[in-house]
Amino acid sequence: MTADVLAAFGEVKSFRFPNAVLEVRREDAPATSARLLAALPVADLSIEDLPIEEVIRQAFTHGLGDEE
Repeated sequence: MTADVLAAFGEVKSFRFPNAVLEVRREDAPATSARLLAALPVADLSIEDLPIEEVIRQAFTHGLGDEE
């Protein structure tokens, strides 16, 4: 298993075999996790929201995305 293989499923935030942290959009999480479970030998899977501090940081850095 390599980080390059995992990159097909989302942004690899960290990887140290056998552990990996991927980031995907919330709306893509169900389909991505299904693909991941079907394609790789996963022993444990946890899906979490970003910490609120990270959400706030991204909002101030990139905006809320609703601006026109």
